[in-house]
Amino acid sequence: MFFERFRIAAQNIRRLNVLDRDELALPTRMTLIPLQVRGENGLDSNKVNFISLTPGTTFDLRSTTGVTRERALLLRMLEDRVSRPRGLYNLLQVTAGVHGWKDALRDLTLDGVDRRIIDRFCKDVEADAALFAELEAVCDLFPRRRKTYPPELAQRRNALVGKLRSKLSYACIDALKPDLIIMDEFQRFRDLLHGETPAAELARELFDYSDGNGHAARTLLLSATPYRMLTLSGDEPDDGDHYRDFLETLSYLYGRTNGPQLAATLEKEMREFRGFLHALPGARPEAIRARRGIEGSLRKVMARTERVASTIDRDSMVRETQMSISVLPGDLREAAYVSDVARALDAPEIIEYWKSAPYLLNFMRDYALKRLMEEKLERPGANLRAALIKARCAMLDHARLDAYEPLDPANGRMRSMMNDMFGEGLDQNLWIPPSMPYYGSGRQSPPLTKALIFSSWSMVPDAIAALLSFEAERRMGVGDAGRRYFDTVRPRPLQFRQDKGRLAAMRAMHLIYPSPTLARASRIHS
Repeated sequence: MFFERFRIAAQNIRRLNVLDRDELALPTRMTLIPLQVRGENGLDSNKVNFISLTPGTTFDLRSTTGVTRERALLLRMLEDRVSRPRGLYNLLQVTAGVHGWKDALRDLTLDGVDRRIIDRFCKDVEADAALFAELEAVCDLFPRRRKTYPPELAQRRNALVGKLRSKLSYACIDALKPDLIIMDEFQRFRDLLHGETPAAELARELFDYSDGNGHAARTLLLSATPYRMLTLSGDEPDDGDHYRDFLETLSYLYGRTNGPQLAATLEKEMREFRGFLHALPGARPEAIRARRGIEGSLRKVMARTERVASTIDRDSMVRETQMSISVLPGDLREAAYVSDVARALDAPEIIEYWKSAPYLLNFMRDYALKRLMEEKLERPGANLRAALIKARCAMLDHARLDAYEPLDPANGRMRSMMNDMFGEGLDQNLWIPPSMPYYGSGRQSPPLTKALIFSSWSMVPDAIAALLSFEAERRMGVGDAGRRYFDTVRPRPLQFRQDKGRLAAMRAMHLIYPSPTLARASRIHS
């Protein structure tokens, strides 16, 4: 079972599926699993099943009433268990239209649905005396369908549906019967590991699964992102406390029973190790002993794998190039102006941000500086007003953007990157060739290669994408053609579509359609 983002779910599950079995991707809510693993798609049809889940939707219980298909499944499971099935029909319709609700129920049956899910769900509902009594009571309140319901009745209905969905989610855990759970880039889902939300409780029910024979599911946490062992004063609150998060993850890995105690012991040992490091060189033997003890504890639940050894030169075919960075007076002025704005807002210092990206007041969308500024824009103080007026030259100019006028990179690293890209003519290529040469005459200079850019700040990808794309469009002559950057309708040169069942806009099709005849002709000619 593989946890990941939906876009890469199918790709990774295919790589793991070494047995060439039918894999099952479950990007939907947990409550819809019974409809996806029934009949020939049932999990019992294979000895080994490969399943991918996306935590953002699979464990989503935030929408109390869920989606129409969920409620239709609830109706089919409970309609024989309540004394007023018509009332159940009406209350589970919630806000769905008459025709939409009928369509959802028309073809939905329990044929092939795992009986273990149905039996456990119905058993759990009936065993919860308060819930079952509320179910019967609310069914009595919905004898007929209305266009609108009083708020207090709608709230009672919604709360009941939410509890039923939660019961069904827990019943579905048994159907998955996981043996190995893999969480890719698990730091993105720390709320599921350590949180107290309904979604986290449901996820931990899956993680702690064990069958009737006592065989428990195993969990493998994967990440290509190094753990940061400290939190800086300028870090965003949403990033969490990295050190505390690390200890909580260790506590989870050591197990629910002994995890908290072992993590607390390890925290004490790391604190002692830090003291020995401060006492170097006199405390060298003690520091070595402490380090070995910590490494031994960590290796019980943690491993680090490098791909360096798989390459001949042990360099992963990656080399770090030195950037030629120039800092101009305008760059320093921007730093000073934005720093004045930060001080007027009592925001964190901006120097580290300024080193990484230009036009900070435009690109720092989710940072404390931008949030504080938006909060005070209605009634800015005199200091803030004066700082913003001075910093206007450090912001993107709407008129210059719209007219495709040249933009100053306004940052040493950005300037160096633009020189590399446009100086090599990379903007003229449709792609960077991974191995084979690009179309056209051979290059005299070394072959083009891809570059990896790392940054700790989320604004950096936005700034790079926006400024380089703008400059590429400008060099293509978009502005000279009379177009404006902020035009609401932008032409799409390559656009293939159907108009009333007929193919349309196919004039450029012959330019890009692969033609074996032309390929053979060109090979014969050459």
